Amino acid sequence: MHDPVVATYDAAADVYDIVTAGYDHTRWLGEVERLARSHGLTGCTVLDIGCGTGSSFLPLLRKGYEVVGCDISARMLERAAQRAPEVRLELADMRRLEQLGRFDLVLCLDDTLNYVLDPDELSGSLAGIARNLGSSGIAVWDVNTSAMYRTAFAESWLVSPLDPFVVWEGRTDRAFESGGLAELTLHSFASDEGDGWRRTVSHHVQRHWPEDAITEAARSAGLEIVAVHGQHTGARLDSSLDDDRHTKALYLARLRG
Repeated sequence: MHDPVVATYDAAADVYDIVTAGYDHTRWLGEVERLARSHGLTGCTVLDIGCGTGSSFLPLLRKGYEVVGCDISARMLERAAQRAPEVRLELADMRRLEQLGRFDLVLCLDDTLNYVLDPDELSGSLAGIARNLGSSGIAVWDVNTSAMYRTAFAESWLVSPLDPFVVWEGRTDRAFESGGLAELTLHSFASDEGDGWRRTVSHHVQRHWPEDAITEAARSAGLEIVAVHGQHTGARLDSSLDDDRHTKALYLARLRG
């Protein structure tokens, strides 16, 4: 059966690292690790759900963490395997994620949860996180905010002028309302051995998940949220969230009871 999320990420796999090149994952994962430790993380096993090309787990791998990654896109996993051949990688849909182990730290980063468009599937995704979390483990995930959708998702720009050159086309209204759907399209053009250009298009649809919706879904999945941080561009975190000011919301959770 055709899955639009698979199609989106398979199409974007060749340019994903170009689009995210300006993001400091080393600094960001350092902050994530620091916060997780402050809330009781003690072990060093990590499951990275929606790991993509591996950018979100590589900083922890370099620190000596034992990493497992999973993603819905086989093409993204191919890229991750090239960057980290020693990491166990699983093709899996986070909306129906089985138990891959019991991990000290479970990550779901880079707005992966925003690609889940249905409330039941959001609960299912968080249940998959809970299913893989150790009894004293910490889960960390992020989601985009209304502010992100009213700015970056409403603008267009040239991401890279090189080969391939990549264009980000925001297709979201600047009057975006909380809980709505946001859209963008990535256009990439790669030279075809001197015989013109090969164009690839990936269309991205995301849902904004307000804090109350995330909290309710986490509760139904057996998770207790222990902290919510607002994030600015550049991996700068605040101690509280303002959905109209921060670009991302970062959640930390543990198993309830």
